[in-house]
Amino acid sequence: NPSGPNRTTTAQRKFLQEVQSLPVQQRETYLHPERGPLPHPDQGPLTGIEQLWLAGLPSDPSQVPFDDAQTLASIAAKVSKLKSPMDHKVIQRAWAPVKEYHDRAAATVALRNAAQSHAPIPSSTLGALAEAIQAENNQLDPSEALSRANQMIGEISAKRRAARDDALMKAREQMTAIDDAKHARTASMRQAAV
Repeated sequence: NPSGPNRTTTAQRKFLQEVQSLPVQQRETYLHPERGPLPHPDQGPLTGIEQLWLAGLPSDPSQVPFDDAQTLASIAAKVSKLKSPMDHKVIQRAWAPVKEYHDRAAATVALRNAAQSHAPIPSSTLGALAEAIQAENNQLDPSEALSRANQMIGEISAKRRAARDDALMKAREQMTAIDDAKHARTASMRQAAV
């Protein structure tokens, strides 16, 4: 049985085996059309072809193909509100619902990711950690080493829960902000139509 600072105890080997067998939690990702818009030259006034293209986009934002959404995002980022105010309005009228749709989809993915629980702390952690604490300070009573290990695990668990709760709160706030912005946009459109 090896001795010295590099020896591995039975509890530590069990812990390492449990950690290696933990499933890796995959996080979902969502590619938003704004995240990588296609390069678009500095946009002047909309051409007739662009206006036809805009008119041909589906009215349901969920039906706008991703590459069209990227192009729309790119044009929306380039059209100057000061240089071409009407074109800016036309683009924003087309882009805003598509952006909201993708913002909501991205926020939904963020919410699902935040809601995932962390991998459980292996049951062998307490024993392995107590032995490691005991090995670092051999004057320490084994029950005190166990108590310190238990406290450390409690602190780690509390930090993990707090981080998860914080991520959930931020994701919910993002969803609310998206819904509020959509409501404000549609309300102003209804007022403008009156």
